Amino acid sequence: MPLLIFIARIADVSLGTIRVIFAAKGFSMWAPILGFFEVFIWLLVIRQIMSNLSNPLCFMAYAAGFATGTHVGIRIEDMLRVGKVIIRIHTKRDSGKLLKALRKLGYPVVVINAENHVGRIKILSVVIKRQTLPRLVEIMRQYNPHAVYSIEDIRYAIDEVVRPRRLKRDLVHSRKDK
Repeated sequence: MPLLIFIARIADVSLGTIRVIFAAKGFSMWAPILGFFEVFIWLLVIRQIMSNLSNPLCFMAYAAGFATGTHVGIRIEDMLRVGKVIIRIHTKRDSGKLLKALRKLGYPVVVINAENHVGRIKILSVVIKRQTLPRLVEIMRQYNPHAVYSIEDIRYAIDEVVRPRRLKRDLVHSRKDK
């Protein structure tokens, strides 16, 4: 019975961990579905615990399953690579080759001229699907291995890159509507 409790607890806590991460990333359709199965498994586990109150191994299995399930849930979410991220690449040296390579591959790069404690730098900022992150980091390391970068999860981002012609056309139409 303790082994069964341990395995079931891994399953329900993993689902719970993924559910919370999905909810935080805006996947509102999946969170309730995962929550249903999470609670269903949890109820089955609690029923077994209550039936075996005299067995301390059941309590240990419950706690160990919780800890392991948290770890497993995080690992599963990491493998799924859902959502979008923003990567900011800080570079002191010429970023022209890196910028050209990223744009050639279709990455929507924003370039910001900045200054830090050592002087002038460029910040290349890119919003991408998380699943494409390893490829972008590989390109960055190839063209600028000493660049410093940070990665942040983002909840929402507009997928479409607004092109100048389209922006101008949209402004003309919005003025006609007034």
